[in-house]
Amino acid sequence: MGIYVQLFKVVALRMTKFTVVYLPIFLGFALCFRVTFDKNGATFATPLSSGIKALAMMSGELDYNSVLGTREIIFCFYVLLIAISTVNLLVGLAVRDIQLLMKKAGVNRLAVTVLLEIQIDEFFNSALASCLICRLLLR
Repeated sequence: MGIYVQLFKVVALRMTKFTVVYLPIFLGFALCFRVTFDKNGATFATPLSSGIKALAMMSGELDYNSVLGTREIIFCFYVLLIAISTVNLLVGLAVRDIQLLMKKAGVNRLAVTVLLEIQIDEFFNSALASCLICRLLLR
């Protein structure tokens, strides 16, 4: 495997662990939006659409025009906890130890290359390979 594939595996594992821990808070906000916002519209009509809209809001698509009255408090908590803190935390998790991971990935790649070379050497030193080589040369 290449260095970047190994880096992706480590970062994806970290993101998965973070998502499992943070998912109840995200779902709580999505269901809160479902209950309080846009009762007659289609934006938060179902729990699934509420989750998708909350995910879109997490990426920065914040529609402040539909927020009125006391619902502003929920919206402000969402912006602070999810849209700002979570996104920055995810970026921090992704680039936290990138130099260390690059070194480990390089060492792992070299170890896998050595193992591959050993397997190739064992194959060419095996009886099957020598038999195949003799048959090809005798033709």
